[in-house]
Amino acid sequence: MTKEVELDKHGFTIKHKPGGLESVRKSVENCEENCEEMCGLDKKVMMALLQGEWSEYTTGDHSGRTSKKIVIEYDIKEKTK
Repeated sequence: MTKEVELDKHGFTIKHKPGGLESVRKSVENCEENCEEMCGLDKKVMMALLQGEWSEYTTGDHSGRTSKKIVIEYDIKEKTK
């Protein structure tokens, strides 16, 4: 599959930057490799986050306020019968 290149009005390639969810995920992926040396984080926690369920939502309320939320569900346990 060939990826189409998007050009601006001057013929330069437009580089698209990742959105919020992809940016956070890439940060966690990068930290997973060097988290203990780099920022004092627990590698097991970073791995659990990566294995979790990632979602991004746009919210709004009655006053017209809007925001974006990134939700990471991890360490999910289901009750057995």
